Amino acid sequence: MLKQPYNENANWHGLMHKKNGELGKVELGVYKNENNLLCVIRDNGIGRKKAAELKEQKQNTYKRSMGMQITADRIEIINKLYNINTSVHIHDIENSEGEPKGTQVELIIPV
Repeated sequence: MLKQPYNENANWHGLMHKKNGELGKVELGVYKNENNLLCVIRDNGIGRKKAAELKEQKQNTYKRSMGMQITADRIEIINKLYNINTSVHIHDIENSEGEPKGTQVELIIPV
């Protein structure tokens, strides 16, 4: 339930707007390191800045997404219930010229 909204965002906001003929890819990795479970969702989409620009252009017809807010609320509840520090880090991926080449989400869950 925690990683699903980020995976969905990678598809809807990152890959859906790629130019015709460009291959879109979402990678999902789950790793155990020290005392954490690390879930990594990485896409080669258009990036968050471009996705936000497109969203702004379609402001009147765009449905407000609640997935990330609901997930943030879930993480807050989990942290309080189990006295842990689950966290999410979102990174923009850029090429050497600073052009967007996707997004990476890291979900860190103490185990």
